[in-house]
Amino acid sequence: EQVSQTAAMSELSGAVAHEMNQPLSIILSNAEAASIMLQGEHPDIAELRDIVDDIISADQRAANVIARLRSLLQRGDPNLQECDLNAVVAEAIGHLDNELRSEGISLQQATDRNLPRVQADRILLVQALLNLLGNARDAVIQNPEGHRIIKIATMANEQDLVVTVEDNGVGLPADADRIFDAFVTTKDNGLGMGLAIVKSIVEAHDGRISASSSAGGGTLLQLSIPRKSTG
Repeated sequence: EQVSQTAAMSELSGAVAHEMNQPLSIILSNAEAASIMLQGEHPDIAELRDIVDDIISADQRAANVIARLRSLLQRGDPNLQECDLNAVVAEAIGHLDNELRSEGISLQQATDRNLPRVQADRILLVQALLNLLGNARDAVIQNPEGHRIIKIATMANEQDLVVTVEDNGVGLPADADRIFDAFVTTKDNGLGMGLAIVKSIVEAHDGRISASSSAGGGTLLQLSIPRKSTG
């Protein structure tokens, strides 16, 4: 049992380190921007207020992520509430939209406006989509400018609600069947936790995630959550 507890703590610490990177980066970049502005003679108070709001938002998201990941990775249950999956997708995109635009990445959306609502943990699903979008970003960033494309879509079938994230990047690695394993990474500075966390989140919702090669030579990741009565 001590070995399993040690493994769980290792998994949790790796997951938290991975998930904290983005909100902490947002906090740091905003704090640096505010510091530069305050050195001027007439700092823009309205813009400073927006920067502070961004810092508060990132801090709150970090706290929420820590709480949800701790619950999930300690074999807890997700906090299920009635969710609009399209709104979850929009929230995830909102966190990354400015960054993607600044890097010349085109984010194309195709959402099914008639999706039924679903019982899900919104914060965990947003985090899962942030990981998928972040991976897609890393996959296309080396493409020439004007050829960096990420597509995200929602749809439904008789059994599931589905989100797909597709990129035209470097494609799947040779050992593609292992990309959802913890501590397996193709990135020089990666922890190998991103897709493992996504898999844990999806499976906590009784769902599935799969990866395949896209028609454009990149990668298509498909996240499926079963339809459930929202009572």
